[in-house]
Amino acid sequence: MANKSHFNSGLKMLNMMKANGILHSSSIKFSIPKKTRHALFISDAVDVLKKIPDNSIQLILIDPPYNIDMASWDSFHDYLEWAKIWLEESRRVLKDSGNIAIFGGLQYQGIKTGDLMELIFYLRNYTDMRLVNFIIWYYKNGMSAHRFFANRHEEIVWFAKTKKYYFDLDSVRIPFDEKTKIAYRRDKRLNPDSIEKGKNPTNVWEIGRLNSNSWERVGHPTQKPAEVVRRLVRGLSYPGSIVLDFSLVRALQEKSVLKKIDIVFWLIMIRCLKNILKNISKNCPINIRTNLRLLKIQLQNFLIIKINK
Repeated sequence: MANKSHFNSGLKMLNMMKANGILHSSSIKFSIPKKTRHALFISDAVDVLKKIPDNSIQLILIDPPYNIDMASWDSFHDYLEWAKIWLEESRRVLKDSGNIAIFGGLQYQGIKTGDLMELIFYLRNYTDMRLVNFIIWYYKNGMSAHRFFANRHEEIVWFAKTKKYYFDLDSVRIPFDEKTKIAYRRDKRLNPDSIEKGKNPTNVWEIGRLNSNSWERVGHPTQKPAEVVRRLVRGLSYPGSIVLDFSLVRALQEKSVLKKIDIVFWLIMIRCLKNILKNISKNCPINIRTNLRLLKIQLQNFLIIKINK
């Protein structure tokens, strides 16, 4: 029996175009940059967004508060009204090929709260953004439950600004082992090139959560694994494009609170460097390890100055 995918007219057209060397209208020509630039902003996310020009960002990653009362920054009287501000700014700064991935959960409890479902409804009904995928991040460990099925996943919604959104499947394929390759090559319906490249990771990603001893841990209670972020960046952006990654917190006005947040940020940076130094390969050039140690010392000295101010 033929694979149902073989009757998908859109997929058949894409395969034909690929076989004949015809580029899709969403294709983007790019070159691998010799250098990459990284910038860290300690500010309210909306303030940063408002300073960014229109149509300039390829990918936005947002891990907002889930509105589940984990802390003061995770409680909202009207979640959607708060979110509309940064959703509209995000839409404005995205390029026509741009994508936005929003982490969240489905914990809706009342009309004055809200969750990821409210954001999806708003984007689909009140903006021209396109819902491309609803991704399930599945993990095996988590809290137990007695009054409902224990939760073992979180959601990531992928919206695109236009139908010409960028997506690079080949960069995120999961390789087949040799035994599987041999078996699949016997099936003449399958494309040999696709077998070599690996399988589509689908929209269900089994990636373990970070345990308390993970070297990636930097102290944030809802930190996401680097592999989840890596897959989004590789698939939804291209070399040389601009990626904006921020966690949204409620605007903080008091200087004393801002100072505490600032100090926590630097503590996280120092811990991250310590973890890198601890896990870095012994084969790594000595000059790189030395520079990392010097950077850690400089950050520690900088933190001491800020605390004393």
